[in-house]
Amino acid sequence: MLVKRITIATITILVLFAFLRWGTDYIQARVLNSANQEKAVLIKEINTANKSIARIPKQDGQLTLRLTQLEKVLAEESRAIPASMDSTLVINSILELAKSCSVTVTPLQTNDWSKKGEHYQVYTLQIQVEGSYELIAAFIDRLENELFENLIITSLDISGGLKTGTKPDTANLQLAIYTGN
Repeated sequence: MLVKRITIATITILVLFAFLRWGTDYIQARVLNSANQEKAVLIKEINTANKSIARIPKQDGQLTLRLTQLEKVLAEESRAIPASMDSTLVINSILELAKSCSVTVTPLQTNDWSKKGEHYQVYTLQIQVEGSYELIAAFIDRLENELFENLIITSLDISGGLKTGTKPDTANLQLAIYTGN
């Protein structure tokens, strides 16, 4: 009887071992097959991304040089037409310049900032400058070349000019200052 029980126990253990082995192989195969499907989808997505990346042109030295040049031009234009300016700053700057040139400036008429086109605004003002002809000429030169790059003299009327006498020479200037929106 003991031999019979040992034989039955051995056969039972062997059968359980066989089921365990086949069962784990089956489970492993199911897991790998499901992973293979996901892996195939991921590989397809990676290949699609690689094809898209391959279509991107390689960086060209000329394009980099051109970009640098355009950025430089943009920076210069930004300085020429600043984003915004305060009208008080404009008038005070003109008065300070007049003081340094030993002339008297009187603002006669100012207009608020008005929109010109889609990309910029303009501030116009009319001033009267009094002093000797040489000092007025020096003031106008510095006004055009030193004060603001975006300042334009749209009208100039000088009276007196090189005449000697007690009455100082005068100049009426119409100015326009441009800024970006």
